[in-house]
Amino acid sequence: QHWDKAVRGNSALQVALHRCMSDDLAQIVGAPATGGLIDIQGFYDHIDLAKLLNAALMWHYPIQIMAMDMGVFLAPRLVQADGWTTTQPVQPRRPIMTGHRHDNRCARLATYSTIKHLLQKVPTAITTQWVDDITLRARGTQRAAEETMVEATDVLGQGLAQEGLTLAS
Repeated sequence: QHWDKAVRGNSALQVALHRCMSDDLAQIVGAPATGGLIDIQGFYDHIDLAKLLNAALMWHYPIQIMAMDMGVFLAPRLVQADGWTTTQPVQPRRPIMTGHRHDNRCARLATYSTIKHLLQKVPTAITTQWVDDITLRARGTQRAAEETMVEATDVLGQGLAQEGLTLAS
């Protein structure tokens, strides 16, 4: 089962409660844990579509889905009011639309190289991601868990900066 994942059938509450229980168990058995939720600042405004498409090709994302997504991302928008009045086509300023059915997949594509590098460099870090929210967690002795979190946050921030993204402060 995927109790600790944002997958179909799991609510955000179920995932959050599972994480709390998991951390409670770690505390009961004497294995300190620490964690934090990190937000990517202005995520939807700063995605580079060329990098996103390159990541899709590099990581073998289904090209048919990416082609449809790119068509949606690049297409002009029409704004409708009163059910019948429509504006002239407007070119989107944001590369990815908030709430697009594939926005989480696109977010993961945009950050995949950074997260992969993070987990290779800091193998004791645990990450989960939902669109622009990344949860970092670590277990071990209190000192080890804290050191893991500091290192993981630094690696994550540096990697995202290379992608033109920044951590919200």
